[in-house]
Amino acid sequence: PYSRTPQRPEPPWFSFWGLQQDYDLRQIQPGVDQIDDDIDALIIVHPKLPNATLYAIDQFLLRGGRILAFVDPLCTVEKRDPMMPPQMQLAPKASSLGNLLDAWGVSFSTGRTVADSEAFSSLRKSDNTVVDSFTFLSLVTNSLNATDTLTANLEFLVLVNAGAFDIAESNTTTVTRLITSSASSSLVSAMEASSGDPATIRRSFVSGQKQLDLAIRLHGRFKTAFPNGKPLPTDKDDHAEARVDTTDNSLKKSQRDSVVILVGDVDMLYNWYCVEEVRNPLGFPEIRIANNNINFFHNAVEQITGQPSLATVRTRGKIRRPFNRIVKLRQKAEERHREEMKHLMATKVQLEKRLQELPAQMGKDGLVIDPKLREEWARLEKQYAQTGERLRKVRRERDRDIERLGIWVKAVNILAMPLLVILAGIGVSVVRRLKTRKT
Repeated sequence: PYSRTPQRPEPPWFSFWGLQQDYDLRQIQPGVDQIDDDIDALIIVHPKLPNATLYAIDQFLLRGGRILAFVDPLCTVEKRDPMMPPQMQLAPKASSLGNLLDAWGVSFSTGRTVADSEAFSSLRKSDNTVVDSFTFLSLVTNSLNATDTLTANLEFLVLVNAGAFDIAESNTTTVTRLITSSASSSLVSAMEASSGDPATIRRSFVSGQKQLDLAIRLHGRFKTAFPNGKPLPTDKDDHAEARVDTTDNSLKKSQRDSVVILVGDVDMLYNWYCVEEVRNPLGFPEIRIANNNINFFHNAVEQITGQPSLATVRTRGKIRRPFNRIVKLRQKAEERHREEMKHLMATKVQLEKRLQELPAQMGKDGLVIDPKLREEWARLEKQYAQTGERLRKVRRERDRDIERLGIWVKAVNILAMPLLVILAGIGVSVVRRLKTRKT
């Protein structure tokens, strides 16, 4: 039975650790309808806010405030309650900034997540098998803006079930693409991504043949999202905008240039996806940075607080050296079998459906009234078994191709250096003998 017995408490988000040493931090409650004038920048994480708070953010931006917002179409962190068993945890939900994004000339893929066949991650399941997840993104330098101080020195980011931004024609600000997917990416249903089986997405994946924007920066002057004035809550729904305060003197456009940084993932800030706990030689636990997620976050905070020159200070050295050639070879091994697997699975589903329909045409106790139905039943059963066997064979062939690739990579890594040393030694020996003969 479900119990509220205290378990090991969740550690604080390490992403935010240390910010209080550099900044004067203040926590703002979700229901506020006004943001104080002495606040310079807002960090918004996984917002699901009433109109009153969205209006406060709108006015804050228009008077010159700066914003860093993390939104998410499928936040896996939200359902992690350490005191609740998995079967009772709430399904993850999306977050957005509602009509603020519309006013800024941006749309967000709420309900759909980014799948990328080049930036996939290999995950180990509970049964100790390894599966490639197209929505668990491992993004390297070719996905990061190399000319912007926020991302120039970063090399490896991890985003989980991230969403994508689309710039509307009505946008009047300067847009900078900070993080993008590869061209081998597309948007998939968040419901499908939340199923927990990465193989489902991998089998049905079709590339959209274009890069998707996972994080962007807007710079310039913005228009209000509330042209009719301050919204007043109704008695029934605090999120409704049925009434407005026509007597207010709200701002309708920016008083000066401002900055908004939008990131399509919240999970990237969570400990599971940016740090790892290790034991030092004395056996005490230590936190180790696993990727550049925290560096990206701190660089973004420094930009919105007016200190972009410090962005290069926080970046770290090389954490991961991507084997781009190996990734492409592995993709080809997958693609050689993907179409045949999709065809076989579709055939199997059709056969199974037909086999389920046939019993309705049979008589009592399974006696077939029409002999042709008996023949069709036997034929379909045989074809169903053959299709299943062929599907298993194709999967084994795919796995063998990938395994052979792994063996080849290991052989190169293990043998290449010794061979080079041997060849260098032979070369030196030959040169010495030639010199000896001349003398």
